[in-house]
Amino acid sequence: LSLALGEAALTHRGPDSHGTWDDSEAAVSLAHRRLAVIDTSPLGHQPMVSRSGRWVISFNGEIYNHHELRLELENAGHRFTTASDIEVLVHGYQQWGERRDRRAFPMPGKLVDVGAHRLHIWCVGQGSPTVLMLSGGGTPAVTMYDAQTRIGNFTRVCSYDRAGLGWSDPPTKPMSLNDMVDDLDALLLNGTIEGPYVLVPESFGGMVALAYAKRNPTKVAGAVFVDASEPDLWFRLAPTSFSSMKRNDILWQVGWRLGIIRVALPFGAPDWVAKLPPKLKGQFEAVWSRPMASFANDAIDVLQQTKMSQRPSATPGLLAENPVIVLRHGKSGGMGMDEAFEKEWPAAQAKLTKLSSESRLIVAQENGHPIAEENPQLVTDAVLDIVSKVRGHTNSEIGEALK
Repeated sequence: LSLALGEAALTHRGPDSHGTWDDSEAAVSLAHRRLAVIDTSPLGHQPMVSRSGRWVISFNGEIYNHHELRLELENAGHRFTTASDIEVLVHGYQQWGERRDRRAFPMPGKLVDVGAHRLHIWCVGQGSPTVLMLSGGGTPAVTMYDAQTRIGNFTRVCSYDRAGLGWSDPPTKPMSLNDMVDDLDALLLNGTIEGPYVLVPESFGGMVALAYAKRNPTKVAGAVFVDASEPDLWFRLAPTSFSSMKRNDILWQVGWRLGIIRVALPFGAPDWVAKLPPKLKGQFEAVWSRPMASFANDAIDVLQQTKMSQRPSATPGLLAENPVIVLRHGKSGGMGMDEAFEKEWPAAQAKLTKLSSESRLIVAQENGHPIAEENPQLVTDAVLDIVSKVRGHTNSEIGEALK
C-alpha cells in the first residue's frame, strides 16, 4: 500500500505509464512514473530488469550520448531488447563497473579447470612445504590475502576460492564436502601445486581441511587451525543459523543485483579492511562487489549433501606427529560467531589439539572469530613456527636466511 501511495504521489512526473518492482523477502521496492521520450513502446517500461536478472533500475533523466555508448556496448557483446537509453545505463553499469575492477585489481592468480567448473588459485613465495590457506564459509580467499603475502616471505603459499566464491566459477550442482575435496584434489593436481602441504584453514575451512587430511594423510605435513570449525560441533549447531544465513543471502544477492553492495562496501566493511595495504583493500572491494552464488550455499549445501559416512571428525592422532597449532579467539561477540557456538567453542578447539601429539593451543585474546583478518601477523608467526618444524629448522634460522 505504501509503495502504491508513493508511486501515486509521482504521477505528475510521468503520465505515460507506471510500474513497480518488489522483493518482499529483502524488503526492497522500486516505483517509477514514466515520461516516455526516446523509446515510447512498452519495452521501455520501468523499473527495468537486466537480461541477466542481476540489475534493476528506476531512472529519471536522459542520456544524451546513449547512441555512442550503445554501439560500444554492442561491440563488447551486449545485446539490447529496447531502444531506450535506460537499457544502455543498465548494460553500462555492469560492463564498465566490472571492467574498472578488472583493470585496477585484476584476478591475481589463475583459473584451473577441475572438471565441471574452474577454480581460482593464487600462489606467492617460494620453498617447501607449500602452505595452503582455506577460507571460511561463504568467504572468498581475498580475506586471507594479508596473511598470505606475509607468509610468502618465507615459503610458497597458495589460497583458492571454492566454487561460487570470489573469482571461481559457480558450481553446477549443490556441493557436498566430498565434492569440495574432489575439487581441491583436482586443483592441486591440475594446477601443479606440489606438496607436502601445511594446511591453514579458517572457520568453515577447517571442515574441508580435515576431510582432505583424512583422504590424503601422507600429503599433510602440518597445520595451523585458525579458529577452525570442529566437525561434530558444526554439524550439530550449524542448522540453527541457516535461516538467518538464507535471509542475509537474499539481502546480499539483491544488493549485488542493484549495485548497492558496490556503492556501500567502502563505508560498511569491517574495521580491519581499512587497515589493509591499498592494493589489498582494492582487491577486497573488487571481489566483494561481484555476485557470489555460494555466499550462503557454501555451508548450507555441505550439511544437506554430505552423507554421514563422509563427514570428517577430529579423530585423535589423525595428523600423527606432524606439528599443529590451534589458534582460538579470545574476544567473544565477534563477527561470524553465533552465541550457541560461543559456549562450546573452547572445548571444540581443545579437540583439535588432539589431532597430533605435537600440538599446542594459542588464544588470541584481543581478537574475535576472524583472526586471520584482524591479526594476520599472529597467523604468520604460527605458520612460520610450523614451517620451521617441518623443515627441521628453528624460526630464527629461517629469519636469518631471509635477511
